[in-house]
Amino acid sequence: SKSVSLSNLYDQISAGQVKELNIILKADVQGSIEPIRSSLEQLGTEEVRVGVIHSGTGNITESDVMLAIAS
Repeated sequence: SKSVSLSNLYDQISAGQVKELNIILKADVQGSIEPIRSSLEQLGTEEVRVGVIHSGTGNITESDVMLAIAS
């Protein structure tokens, strides 16, 4: 799979190549997830929608990585 840096992502968004930014959100406690999710989703614009496709607490797992690759 192709690695994407923040610089590459910004360039793709600026060029209109990215319309949706899907995020997998991991936090240390459940109470942190909803405020972070809300803040991330509010970052969306008319050009790019930000969506949290999965969230959970704890460390990043292999299934999180597989979901990210599949998404």
